[in-house]
Amino acid sequence: SMERRRSWAAAGRLPPALAARFTLAEQAVLAVVATEVAKRGACELALDHLAALAGVCRSSAKNALREAHALGLLRIEERRLTAWRNLPNRITITSPEWSTWLRMAPSRGGGKRVPPTSTREDRNGVALVRDSFMQGRQVLKRHRRRTG
Repeated sequence: SMERRRSWAAAGRLPPALAARFTLAEQAVLAVVATEVAKRGACELALDHLAALAGVCRSSAKNALREAHALGLLRIEERRLTAWRNLPNRITITSPEWSTWLRMAPSRGGGKRVPPTSTREDRNGVALVRDSFMQGRQVLKRHRRRTG
């Protein structure tokens, strides 16, 4: 559970300036919320489910949401059905800084896409390399190997 908490907290879902205001457990909960908001537009997970995904207890999850709401980072909409039944709260991110951070983050992890290097050679041992500047066309150029 500690490993899960640390990996969620280190996932980079919160800007560093905001993350500094929360404990590791609270950062993990807010990272789960941020992931749900990025995927679905709002987080509608039950509190126990949110806590389980983040690897924290229910009270840590409640504290994280309460603190983020008090700082004006989140909006928590309670969805009552009857006097005794409720749907899970709908949580949305209201912080412009955090929203921008999530929008600028890469969607599937790391860095930019680089096409693989071709390992094909012609019969003279000259490497054939794709020309990446031809706007998606598969053009092969001849490159002589340097010897010496």
